[in-house]
Amino acid sequence: MIWKYVREPKPEGQKNRRRHRRHRVQRTRAQIDRANAQVIDISESGVRIAGAPGWVVPGQGLSLRLIFSTLWRDVQIPVQGRVLRRGDTGTIVVYPPPIEEWPQSLAKLLRASAPMMH
Repeated sequence: MIWKYVREPKPEGQKNRRRHRRHRVQRTRAQIDRANAQVIDISESGVRIAGAPGWVVPGQGLSLRLIFSTLWRDVQIPVQGRVLRRGDTGTIVVYPPPIEEWPQSLAKLLRASAPMMH
C-alpha cells in the first residue's frame, strides 16, 4: 500500500497548478488584529502576507481586512480565512469569496491600486 503515498510528478509543461492566477501587488496590505502586514500577492482564493503576527499558525482560522490603496481612498474588504502555511516566503491564507462577484471586484481593485506609470 506504499504507492498510495507516493507523490505524482507534475505534468510536463505545467508549472503552476493553482486554480486562480496570483497577482503581485505593491499598494495592498492586510490588517490582522490591528497590525498592518504587507500583501505580497493575491488571488481570488488566497493571499500571501509578509509580516503576519507571530501568533498566526497553520490551520488556524483568521479574520483580516484587505486594504487596497487607490488614488481616491483606501478600500477595506473584511475576509474570513484559514492559514494554510507559514514560512520564509510569507504566510498563506486561503479564503472563500468575501463579497458577491469577488473575481470582478478584485480585478477592479487591482487596477485601481496599481502604481501609476509616468
